[in-house]
Amino acid sequence: MRRLLTSVPRVRLLYLLDSVLRPLAVEAREFLEVGLERLDGGEAKRFRIRSGVAGRQGKLRHLERLCVTATGLGPKRLFDHLLLVFLTFKALAFDMPLDSAAEQAGLSRKDLDRLRRRILGLDADAASLEPRAQFEYAVIALTKVCKAPPEAAGEIVQQVVRERLA
Repeated sequence: MRRLLTSVPRVRLLYLLDSVLRPLAVEAREFLEVGLERLDGGEAKRFRIRSGVAGRQGKLRHLERLCVTATGLGPKRLFDHLLLVFLTFKALAFDMPLDSAAEQAGLSRKDLDRLRRRILGLDADAASLEPRAQFEYAVIALTKVCKAPPEAAGEIVQQVVRERLA
């Protein structure tokens, strides 16, 4: 029962991101979902790309090609984008400090800061002002790399804010 309840944020976020992630190849989406499940379920302190492809070298190369073709990023960098969206989603939608969400996923404060700076660059400081800004900047970054329409990010953020206020 506990595992089911803890999976709610992950499942909800993946549902919200469907329009952004749908254009990715099935293998890439599955890899991202497995990665979130393992981190969110507390199964691994660090998610390794090989863990998401069962360690088979041919599958790893195939995944790399799929991700680079679709987004220009390798699987690790693409997963980093999704991870930041997930952590900021938990912070916004469930009134949880971002540091706590990161800690649950096995990231230290330092790891979280590096992740934010790697994904958001110069916008990292502006995004840290409040939970909605953190989530919004992270979703915008993910939609850009997934080559989704810019309005998709706005729709996702509005949906989360509406649900939170309801």
